[in-house]
Amino acid sequence: MKMVLGSFTNYDAAYEAIINLENLGLTDDNISVVSKCVDRVDMEFGAEFNLINDTREDLVSGVGPEQGKFGELGALIERGTVMNIPELGSTMILGALTEKVEGAASERMLGSLVQQGVNRNMAEKIEDDVKAGKTIIIVEEENLNQATEVLKNQGASISLY
Repeated sequence: MKMVLGSFTNYDAAYEAIINLENLGLTDDNISVVSKCVDRVDMEFGAEFNLINDTREDLVSGVGPEQGKFGELGALIERGTVMNIPELGSTMILGALTEKVEGAASERMLGSLVQQGVNRNMAEKIEDDVKAGKTIIIVEEENLNQATEVLKNQGASISLY
């Protein structure tokens, strides 16, 4: 399957891109988000809600501005977790990549992604961009034209894999 990676320096633009991608009919089976936790609120909320087990309804009902980026994004994408990854620190992973990075807390994210079949160049791009404080959105879909346009229109730097 083809993948497009959008790298955002502006969190609000990334958030809007996710809403627009979901409006195209894409789900957390197609969309992944990776971002550093920006403050204690993100880390605490991520630890409190292990999104792998919680439902969207449970999460949405408890989400407000006090839950930070993780809470906002978690309301859009059902699956996710916060992990303390060496070299990256506390990092939120949401959507399709969630299962691929389970266990990464004790190793580099890059190694975990590559072991799970993610293209090495893409894994390096994710790791580098997260280190730089960017929010990453990855879309996996046979036809990426519309998804790529949504990411571009919101100001993302685009990489295709």
